[in-house]
Amino acid sequence: MPKSPFSNSTVLKKKARGTFEYGVADNEIALCKWNDNSVVTLATNACTVFPVHKVKRFSQSEKKHVSIDQPRLIKAYNENMGGVDRSDQNIGQYRVSIRGKKWYFPLFSHCVDMVVQNSWHLHKNDGGTLDQLQFRRDIGTELLESHKKSTKKGPSKLPKNAHQYTRYDRLDHLVIYQENQRRCAVCHKKANFLCQKCNISLHPKDCFINYHTN
Repeated sequence: MPKSPFSNSTVLKKKARGTFEYGVADNEIALCKWNDNSVVTLATNACTVFPVHKVKRFSQSEKKHVSIDQPRLIKAYNENMGGVDRSDQNIGQYRVSIRGKKWYFPLFSHCVDMVVQNSWHLHKNDGGTLDQLQFRRDIGTELLESHKKSTKKGPSKLPKNAHQYTRYDRLDHLVIYQENQRRCAVCHKKANFLCQKCNISLHPKDCFINYHTN
């Protein structure tokens, strides 16, 4: 606004709790400054300041709950703010802590945090039981398994949790031929074929299907 009608936040904070100031910009955008626990400033083109509602707040001086005024746009914001605030809360718990020297790196890392948080919510909506920390750990483990450098030699018997995140994703699991024989991870007989992604020797018919489906 070219000429703001609002008082300084320090001045407004000294006034009675529930005091608010408002104005209209370009005849479309309503602006409001409200004194609650702290001074809150909002702008909206969805509703107006009036009618004013009453809300309960605990008064430290009177040692009881009192009713104070709350503008309509503040009430509308509180009723619809859950998704954004919950997203910020989840991201703040396990934010990417790697520091970069480029100015844009925080923007990139925040986008990664948002993608992981949204994916975790989809996981919960589909009936998943993982908490956010375990969900992030599983993503890291899957990435390490997917991009692990291949080795020519492999164990004759794999642990039960080997490739537990990548073997069932049905992406880029291709059968390739190799001259040197290795033990099949399923039947433990010698085989000349292996899965390109898992780097595990498998017979191309039954063993390959069983390993990636069972």
